[in-house]
Amino acid sequence: MKTKILIVDDDVALSQTLKAGLEQSGIYHARVENSLRKAKLAALDFQPDILLLDVIMPDKDGGMVAAEMREDSRLKDIPVMFLTSIVGKDEAKAMGGKTGDDPVLAKPVTVAEVAAGIEKLMRNRCARRVGS
Repeated sequence: MKTKILIVDDDVALSQTLKAGLEQSGIYHARVENSLRKAKLAALDFQPDILLLDVIMPDKDGGMVAAEMREDSRLKDIPVMFLTSIVGKDEAKAMGGKTGDDPVLAKPVTVAEVAAGIEKLMRNRCARRVGS
C-alpha cells in the first residue's frame, strides 16, 4: 500500500513537481491542494498518511490550519511536515529541523529532501507507536 501524501502549497509549480516526483518513486500516492481554505476538506476526503503544509499562503496561515485539523478527531493523528520560505536552510537546521514538534523544510526543496523528510517522519511515528 502506498503512503498517501497531501501537499498543500500555493506554489502550483512546486506542488506539482513534488507530486510527480514522489509518485515516480512508486511508494507514494500524492494529492495537491493549492488553497489552505480547502485543505481540511481535502484531508477529510483523501485521508492522507502525511500532510505537507506550506506555512505562509495568501488566504490562511499553515500553522492555523494544522491546529484546526488537530482539533478534528478524524484528522488529529495525521503527521504534519511544514514547508516554508520564511527561514533558510541554515536557520531551519539551527532550529533542529522543527517548528514546535513538527518537522520543517526550508524552501527551495527537492523531491529527494521531501522524500527523506517523509521517511524520517514515518520512522519516528512508528517508533512512538512501538514505544507506547
